[in-house]
Amino acid sequence: MGRLASFVIAAAALAAVSGTRADVPQAPVLIVRTIPAAGGAKAPANPRPDDDTATALLLASLSPEKRAHLVEQMAYTAARLEGRLSPVVEDLGDDAVEPIAEFRHDIAGIVPSLNAAQSLSLREWRMPGLAARVAASCAEGTVAPDEICSPLWRDGARDGELPKVVARARLLTWAVSQSVVVDLESVEVTEHMAGALRAKIGTSSLIALVLSTDDLALRPTPDREEIRASAVRLGRAMAASHIEEEHHLEGIGRTAPRGRALAWLSLTPSQLFVVPRLSAFGRPREIEAEIESAAGATRARWVRRP
Repeated sequence: MGRLASFVIAAAALAAVSGTRADVPQAPVLIVRTIPAAGGAKAPANPRPDDDTATALLLASLSPEKRAHLVEQMAYTAARLEGRLSPVVEDLGDDAVEPIAEFRHDIAGIVPSLNAAQSLSLREWRMPGLAARVAASCAEGTVAPDEICSPLWRDGARDGELPKVVARARLLTWAVSQSVVVDLESVEVTEHMAGALRAKIGTSSLIALVLSTDDLALRPTPDREEIRASAVRLGRAMAASHIEEEHHLEGIGRTAPRGRALAWLSLTPSQLFVVPRLSAFGRPREIEAEIESAAGATRARWVRRP
């Protein structure tokens, strides 16, 4: 019995020593690398967003009403462009306003959400002198000797100890570094709150994206095929009219992607991942107030506060 007790005590002591070190960042992490000036050489191009993943995240964050409005706007714009191409059909809209200009004006409200979705779809973010990526942990990120592994999210108690380059990297990766995770009472309550937040997207809301674990699994919205068909029609009309698409919306006209977005993030069915707009950077209290207002009487548990 004495030997067993000694073994248990020794094992507990070993676990205490070999447990999580105080200087090891909690997951998820931001892995930062400084890039020396290239002199006269051309700087490496910024990675291109994954348009298919960005589109899936955007559509998941729009309310059914906003997705229906998007379909209507695409169909209307396509009809106007088709009418201009036909010698026997007149333009159905205001001749003083170009069809595509009117369309871009109508979708302006969701552009901040599209920007956030495109940023989330990146595997690496770059700016002059700096590159950053996100991983579930320092170990899973396979940190190189010339990289810094730091907490993705702010930690007021320790942020002062971090290199200044980490602050720059958080600004560069704003869509992930400023995101929040909130846990509700149940899946039903989570769905209700997601709907309440999504209904405000595109208005005066500070929120860009509202995503559940199913959304991160890239499950298509019920109306995805209708949206795709409208996008394909508009794309053909734009191509025939020699008009280039400016917002990387090509993904709407393709089949929904498979896989999972943000492999570094794990959510339970009762949690929401909320991404603020870029214009909300540095406004954590306002973001928090908007989310708590949507929760109403429901008690929300902050897994990650703004």
